[in-house]
Amino acid sequence: MAFDETLLDPSLIAAGGSGSPEFANTIIRNPATGIYKVNINRYDPIEVWTIDLNLLTDTQRSYAIRFWRGGFGSAYGFRAAIPADFKVVDEVIGTGTGSQTAFNLIKTYTRPGSSGHAYIRRIVKPVTNTNVSGGVTLYEPDGVTTRTIPRTAYPGIGQAFAIKLNGTPTSAYTINNTTGVVTMSSPPAGGVVVTWSGEFDTPVRFLQNSFNQKIDVASDIQGLILSEILPAELGIT
Repeated sequence: MAFDETLLDPSLIAAGGSGSPEFANTIIRNPATGIYKVNINRYDPIEVWTIDLNLLTDTQRSYAIRFWRGGFGSAYGFRAAIPADFKVVDEVIGTGTGSQTAFNLIKTYTRPGSSGHAYIRRIVKPVTNTNVSGGVTLYEPDGVTTRTIPRTAYPGIGQAFAIKLNGTPTSAYTINNTTGVVTMSSPPAGGVVVTWSGEFDTPVRFLQNSFNQKIDVASDIQGLILSEILPAELGIT
């Protein structure tokens, strides 16, 4: 999957976005008994958001068209800050063994009061420009201004990036902000808990190759669909 490490202006999602994580479960009902059976076909939900933009300013409309054409519609993926899910605080990413130095950023989702089926999500697009190695410099949607970290505007108050060992912040690491892999300068000792805090973007693509734009109201764009790109599609394992 071709991918640009550029951020879609969050104000476009704020202007008319709606969506959620989408599972691929199959729900089957036995017509004789009325009993339902649910088959989990894929454990990774995919964020799917529809954006309807009404009464855009000239600047917003120009930006949206340049973003659309410049990525050849659905051809190139990009980063998006999903309003409902864009940061973590003190998430455990591993426990030291005395030899392991590389840790994948994750976010764990557990239904309160339940156990045994937590969902562990790989975070591959962390938002940080500190201690970066093998990654890129992240910019605001204009492609020129360095990202403000932590975020102070929409979709909400952000979270500074941090790695901690047993709760104590450390700077002895590097982070690839295009894959979400943290590499410690030296392996944490056995039993040391490694955690991370910070913001993350969701890799997405446009799910179609055209959209509806009103002839009489050129500032209205309807039906843009964003769909999450899973790590495997980006060659991240």
